[in-house]
Amino acid sequence: MINPSTKTGPQFSYLLLTLALTVFAVAPLTYPGYIQVHDGFLPVYNLTHMAGAPLKTAWMPGFVTGFDPLRSDGPLPYYLALPIVWLGGTPLNGIKIVFALSFWLGAAGVYLWLRRPMGPAGAALAALVYTYLPYHIAAVYVRGTLGEALFLGVLPWAMLTATSFRKSRLTSPSHILTAVVWAMLGLSQAGLAIWGFGLCVAWLLLVDRPQRGGQASWLPYRSILASLVGSAIGLILAFLISGFWLPHSPIDFFDHFLYPAQLFSAYWGFGASRPGWGDGLGLGFGLAAVGLGIVSLSLAFSRRRTGLGVFSPDESPLSSPNPLTLTVLALALTLLLLAPTAALWKLTALYRTLTYPWQLLGLIGLLLSALAGAAPQLDRRLSALPGYAALLILTLLASYSYLEPRFTQLTPAAGPLAAWDSHSLMLLDYDLSVEIPSAAAGLAASTPGRLPLTDYGPPRPGDTLHVTLTWQATRPFYKDLKLFLHLMDASGQVIAQQDPLAGAGAGLEESDYFTSRWDPGQLILDDVALSLPLEPPPGPYRLALGLYDAETLERLPIVGQEDARVILELGSSPQLSWGEE
Repeated sequence: MINPSTKTGPQFSYLLLTLALTVFAVAPLTYPGYIQVHDGFLPVYNLTHMAGAPLKTAWMPGFVTGFDPLRSDGPLPYYLALPIVWLGGTPLNGIKIVFALSFWLGAAGVYLWLRRPMGPAGAALAALVYTYLPYHIAAVYVRGTLGEALFLGVLPWAMLTATSFRKSRLTSPSHILTAVVWAMLGLSQAGLAIWGFGLCVAWLLLVDRPQRGGQASWLPYRSILASLVGSAIGLILAFLISGFWLPHSPIDFFDHFLYPAQLFSAYWGFGASRPGWGDGLGLGFGLAAVGLGIVSLSLAFSRRRTGLGVFSPDESPLSSPNPLTLTVLALALTLLLLAPTAALWKLTALYRTLTYPWQLLGLIGLLLSALAGAAPQLDRRLSALPGYAALLILTLLASYSYLEPRFTQLTPAAGPLAAWDSHSLMLLDYDLSVEIPSAAAGLAASTPGRLPLTDYGPPRPGDTLHVTLTWQATRPFYKDLKLFLHLMDASGQVIAQQDPLAGAGAGLEESDYFTSRWDPGQLILDDVALSLPLEPPPGPYRLALGLYDAETLERLPIVGQEDARVILELGSSPQLSWGEE
């Protein structure tokens, strides 16, 4: 086993190994295009908005979703991406670079945090387990939550500063650094930062307490105070940005407790988190974290039975984290993911800090990663080849199949064409084409042909105009919405219209494409046909589009518009008017 007190050469080699092995996690971000994630193009729109007003102090990163200072993305990830845009990069690439940075920060932070108590071999293993946690991967490649992804990258650094500088004087620059890192954590995702601070306090008081003469030598009040100051700064800045406004979440927190089976399931999905057991999102701990954690626990109990203790005094300059204590902390947080603890959430009002209870999986994953990293220190054979190589390979293979995100080649504009319900549903693009006789198109008689309106020219009386709409939702809908598409003359009179269920023209199995079945982030191409009248009134003409509830017939308001409809501009297409017959 490698002694953690060795010189910096081997430790630096393990750090390089740790960073090199994150290549599989970062590689999908190098693909062209963007990822189809639950947050859709919202991070790109947010960054585009910030790039247009970088010094506006009231800027909110969730300007298109209704900014929530506790549960929305914080401003920090967007400020990190802003220089990429200033240097000529696209907002899309800036967002992808921050996602990659979150993986690298997380891996390096876990290694530097645990290298002294666990040794470089154990720290590198823990960093790899943390990087490839299914929840960590899902935060980037399924949910696309930029603020939470950066939070997972900064959290190990916050733990590092709090545990490394606890003996320093309260006015020491090291505690100032601790406060700065914790402020960064709060500016990444403020609600989770509250939970991160609680985890840090529990770690300092219960897990990582240096022993002298069999008793704790001192309490880490200085590190706790510095961490608290930094967290408070981050929270205050987040609330200042929002004007101390805490909106009501559109998602019912108490509908999303997990079942114990989900925590150990290998299921991996791209769907949304929905009430009940049929969740479309994989929310398991992960094979590597659980498997290696069990190995560490088994080795720890084996050492106790043989009278060796969990760790020998010469194995670490500090008392290494006790696997049993780590397990108890992880179990305590895990209980909060289950429905029986709903009363505790309500009593403490802590549910206001998170959107879903399962967001605590990131903190639990950090504890399980530290537990897994203890294995090489508990058994010397696991810190040397081939045992150590087997642990690394197992960790990579356990989550490698999850690194297949869905991509889209659609290039987002500066913002959506229209948005409903605080940008929970967006119209990203549309296309106009005209149906032409199959013989004219050189196609089989049963196959209708189409020409883009730009090639066809002005449509003629009696033509069939096809409007192809590109939709994207950012949260689940639980009812089927109807779409109205109106062709209006110069006076605003409707001369042709269609009112199908939104998504009805997206595929052969229509029910699979109605709004109640849309997964967040999924791109839906909806085709609506308008039959133009044979004797139209004088032009020019306009197309108006909107959504309404089929049961109440109430139109859904459009974000930023007083009228509950959007006028579709023709762009480079010829002005919509009737051609000569």
